[in-house]
Amino acid sequence: MNFAKDSDGDKRNREKDGVSIKSTPPADEISQGEEEAVKSPENEVPFPSEPEKSRPDSRLVLELKSGDTIGIYKVDRMIGRGGMAVVYRAMDTSKQRVVALKILKRRFSSSSKALARFDREFLALESLDHPNIVRVLDKGEESGINYFVMEYIDGASLSRLLKHGKLTFNTKAQILLQVAAALDYAHRRGIVHRDVKPDNVLIDRTGRAKIADFGIAQMTRSGLPISSITVTSSYMGTADYMAPEQRIDARSVDHRADIFSYGVMLYETFTGRLPMGNFALPSQVNPELSKRMDGIILKALRQDPAERYQTILELANDLRQEIQESVLSKIKARLSLILQTESWRRMLDLKIVASVVLVGVVIAGLFGLFSAVHEGQPVRKPPVPDLPPTAPPPEWSVQIPGAPLNMTLVPAGEFVMGSDSEFENERPMRRVFLKEYFIDVFEVTNADYKKFIDATNHPVPFVNAFWAEPFNWRNNTYPPGKADHPVTLVSWFDAAAYAKWAGKRLPTEAEWEKAARGTDARIWPWGNTWNINYCNIRESFINMTQPVHLLTAGKSPYGCCNMAGNVMEWVNDWYFEDYYSNAPQKNPPGPHTGTLRVARGGAWDSNINLYARAGYRHFFEPNEKKASIGFRCAKDVEPKR
Repeated sequence: MNFAKDSDGDKRNREKDGVSIKSTPPADEISQGEEEAVKSPENEVPFPSEPEKSRPDSRLVLELKSGDTIGIYKVDRMIGRGGMAVVYRAMDTSKQRVVALKILKRRFSSSSKALARFDREFLALESLDHPNIVRVLDKGEESGINYFVMEYIDGASLSRLLKHGKLTFNTKAQILLQVAAALDYAHRRGIVHRDVKPDNVLIDRTGRAKIADFGIAQMTRSGLPISSITVTSSYMGTADYMAPEQRIDARSVDHRADIFSYGVMLYETFTGRLPMGNFALPSQVNPELSKRMDGIILKALRQDPAERYQTILELANDLRQEIQESVLSKIKARLSLILQTESWRRMLDLKIVASVVLVGVVIAGLFGLFSAVHEGQPVRKPPVPDLPPTAPPPEWSVQIPGAPLNMTLVPAGEFVMGSDSEFENERPMRRVFLKEYFIDVFEVTNADYKKFIDATNHPVPFVNAFWAEPFNWRNNTYPPGKADHPVTLVSWFDAAAYAKWAGKRLPTEAEWEKAARGTDARIWPWGNTWNINYCNIRESFINMTQPVHLLTAGKSPYGCCNMAGNVMEWVNDWYFEDYYSNAPQKNPPGPHTGTLRVARGGAWDSNINLYARAGYRHFFEPNEKKASIGFRCAKDVEPKR
């Protein structure tokens, strides 16, 4: 990432701080061979990226086209391209799964050095089995084409997310801690990455970070079967992130070179700048950072490897202490969620409770921090009334004149759909006209869904997996105390069946998005400024669904609740990545067919607030059942007679 030249004031500040890192050597100080090595040699990471904009070059001709097959892999499209290899999104026809197919360019197929490097990356990945490292699946050669296959990461690189500029401190820190865990795992197995940078950190749609591109990794243990592979260039990596010793001789570095690169990434992540020349302290660029954070970053950036952190784990432990998730902040966040609803006392079935006692009870109930009020006495949790299926509408129900119970009218008119974010499937932003319709104010609750099950004998939500236990239905009913929580563990077919039974339907993508963001193109339902207290995602520290009628402060312009969190919501549309480019501008119905269905909105387990934006598009197989997917319904407005 390149930054504009600093002002004289910035230079004076850096000189005053006395902090300096050597920048990339001038072009005339680098030989032609070294220059090729300095350039990021592998940007072909397995995630969707924007097409490269450059002059036509016969050396970069796309070697495969959509529909071509290599072994059992059918090419879909190119998703990345680097100096030596091209990466394609492909379908594994034997297992019917999407993969990333990395192919060595034909002109390198006879180069022993290129083949050695290609093998190096495969062997490095094959020897590593960690949730934060891209997995390798297969390797082969066919008709002179050398390839290996990796898991396909459906998401974006950290560098692209940072450009979006809306990641919170905690989210950034959590991503970097995942990277540190992966590096620690690799280092303990004798592998030094040597190209740690935001471009090589991929974030999938669940918020999990994965390190990619081990093409120039250094193997420091002879136990790995690669003793014949050597690095001929002494200047490998990406210059802005290289440790000083790596610039001199990349063959002699150890794991502390990765720690330096990680320190550069830390500085860039939290300040938006690269630490070039006599750079300012991180806290001077970003006042939200503490002096302790300055110390962490500067220690990682020491010129002498002996003065840096000696293990990435040591650095991660210090960084973890900086994450703003103390017990006090958790209590504050959870209390704020409860106190936002006017019916919180009725929810707890308490009419008159002293404030001190109330806080104590809520803290105990939410966190389970205390096993007794007095020694030997169990905590008495406030009763949460269940709603039997035959009960009258709950007191939190909404009756808007002219609309069905718990539904709101979205009037006919235009709104702005899509975004100009780093996610290509949200582009282009465009004006769309929709006819008027009704949409649910709340997500469909467990109590609502039980009425459907009792009336139709439809299968109950259940998944035979440990993670699903808190959400599984037993004895034909929902988990205790969760009547007013959104129903989960439902497939798209389950949601469509309920909607039909209720005399409604699933909303289209366009209808859902307009109901969430209104007509002013806002980012989140409440506006353009992120506020964690307005939704339930992982950063809220709830770690579970919440009653659908909470968080009214985060409602949309049309009064819809929880459209940025709690659960993702099935909509009617099939998913097609480029649908927005060709969709009609009036009442777009979605693609006519497909293999995946769209879900919208963030969820209680969403790691990043980007995934809670009104314009964000999730997609899943229609049979998939998740603890973080529910739905709400829409309904046509009957013509006036």
